[in-house]
Amino acid sequence: MEMLKRYTGAFMGTCQGKMCGLNVLKVFAEKTGQSIEDLRVPTMRPPVEPIPLGWLAVEDK
Repeated sequence: MEMLKRYTGAFMGTCQGKMCGLNVLKVFAEKTGQSIEDLRVPTMRPPVEPIPLGWLAVEDK
């Protein structure tokens, strides 16, 4: 799963895998003939919570 994540960008969108993660796991399990329970969920790295875009904005003075 880590290699799938690295090469496809899965789990790296704005939802960070919270919305698409289960679907990615299901497709990967189906294509490889494994069960979802046998797959490891990729490592979640910060930021785990979305932050407002305004926090990242830089004001010109």
